[in-house]
Amino acid sequence: MNGSQAPALQLRDLSIGAATAGKAAEAVSLAALLTVIPRVLGPADYGTFGLALGVVTLGTTAFALGGPTVMARFVAAAPPAERAGLARALALGAIRWRMAAVALLAVAALVLVRVAPDRVPAVPALIVMVALVCDSAATLAFQIALGLNRVVLFSFRYPVQNMVVVLAVPPLYAAWGVTGALLGIALSSASALVVGGLAIRGQLRGVTPRVPAEMSRFAVLQAMNGVCVQVPLRGGVVAVALLAGSRVETGYATIAMGVAIACTFAVWQIFVVALPALAKLAATDLPAAGVLLTRLAGRVVLVLLPVTLAAAALAGPLLTLLAGGAFAPASEALGLALASVPFAPITGAAGAAAAIRLRPGARLVATAAGAVVFLATAAYLVPRLGAAGASGAVLASTVMSALAGSVLFPDLLRRRVMVAALCVSGLVILIGASRP
Repeated sequence: MNGSQAPALQLRDLSIGAATAGKAAEAVSLAALLTVIPRVLGPADYGTFGLALGVVTLGTTAFALGGPTVMARFVAAAPPAERAGLARALALGAIRWRMAAVALLAVAALVLVRVAPDRVPAVPALIVMVALVCDSAATLAFQIALGLNRVVLFSFRYPVQNMVVVLAVPPLYAAWGVTGALLGIALSSASALVVGGLAIRGQLRGVTPRVPAEMSRFAVLQAMNGVCVQVPLRGGVVAVALLAGSRVETGYATIAMGVAIACTFAVWQIFVVALPALAKLAATDLPAAGVLLTRLAGRVVLVLLPVTLAAAALAGPLLTLLAGGAFAPASEALGLALASVPFAPITGAAGAAAAIRLRPGARLVATAAGAVVFLATAAYLVPRLGAAGASGAVLASTVMSALAGSVLFPDLLRRRVMVAALCVSGLVILIGASRP
């Protein structure tokens, strides 16, 4: 198969349909999550809820040891007879890593409970730890499913998990207050673990092969990438809680970051579910896989940019209408957060390019640069601007990561795509600034 023919033949095989359907369902569930829960909890308690959710997500990502990219890249590219065994070997390595990391985090949580019981109460800390353990295990199960090409199962994980939160939190909050709301997070993670465990049960039996050294190195670098990516995305809420010292501002940051993260992950999911097919193609024709990825990124950009402008124009009024008037001051933070979304196709394509070309170190340079920019910018802006400062720090971080990705993969990420993203991001900021 030559490079010019491969994209036309393969573009239909990227499981984009499953990703699109899953993301459509996730959009519905996130709309409920970002409207029902804030209205029920109010800004202050929603800030506590968002902080707990951010800690669970950050911890899960840190323990992922490469995330879905490792499974999708290596398991899908292996011969069919070897895929289950390889997935099992990668899973066992990830389990050992996660058990050690969870143990360390549990010790840290215990120390915080003993040293600062007024700021870190024992019961909420225990609930967050349970949610973290369940969510980490569930994430591993769904990553294995993706490696075994069960794309539909992987794509619909979060719609189901989000709806469990939406249905569980209101009655639990009415019964036990903020502690009940946190129980809703743990319940959703436990539900995902049950579904994921049942889905892969019996599929990983047999001989466990030895994981090659280069694959282990890729997994470690990919895990570091995952942490650097999540630091700005989830760290914004944590930064506001630590540096602004306001539960209300933390609530505003939670809803602003939640909308931006939902949009960004919707784009990234397309590249994640396309990765198994890209990996198979790259094994026989790497240039063709690169051409196909470039074409996919271009199509995503064409769809995303006008949608982002429309979202920026409607975000403020919809936020007040759906989440309640108490969240009206969050519109500034939301506008800045949405300005980072146009760069999602660039960062998503960079991640896929690093995977199919086995260059996780190059992507780590881009994501680490973004994380450093976020930490520096957040340290300056958040104490002064609260939630809006966190959104500004996320925007600066995203621009840095996208620029670095464009430089590191110039043949895949064309200059005009970066220019278009910068222009649309600027327009989103102007739309937000013109809003009364």
